[in-house]
Amino acid sequence: MINKQRIDKMSRKQQLEHQQNMELPINKFLNSTNEKGEAKYPIASKLRKYFLDNPDPILTDMRMSNALLHELRWHKEQLVSYLLAHKTNNSNNLKDKNGDLMSNANCYLAYISETQNIHIVLSKLREHLVSKLLPKCDGHLLTFELYDEFVRKTEDKVKEMGYDLFPSKVELIEPL
Repeated sequence: MINKQRIDKMSRKQQLEHQQNMELPINKFLNSTNEKGEAKYPIASKLRKYFLDNPDPILTDMRMSNALLHELRWHKEQLVSYLLAHKTNNSNNLKDKNGDLMSNANCYLAYISETQNIHIVLSKLREHLVSKLLPKCDGHLLTFELYDEFVRKTEDKVKEMGYDLFPSKVELIEPL
């Protein structure tokens, strides 16, 4: 709710825009009062607080980070199965995306592809944690301490899989 002094300081155009905004259903609902000046609809105060302290973007970003961790696990499982099939020359139960049995050479190519996919997912995860979640640290809903704890736990999960979430140096990737 905007107080009277603040409305008086608005330009005529801003006052008209404010009036139009106050006629929107959401604002009518949130600002309706009964004869006693109390909120007419009990849920309105909860919704007002929700709009101010909306946790959904933060929770969505945490869920996305978890989804990327699951994708990383899946690619690692695929990588292991393709590598094992290639090394043992036993690909009789692996099928490609068309449902055809994979040859030994195709298992090796799939292994290389899954290796690349793992590094792509790691890159997406880093980018997500740094560019999407960190900017949402507001000191209220998402504190730096909570962010730090989430990222450390994510880093531990990545380390359990044998990868480094935040590499400290660039190593030469030999051309194959």
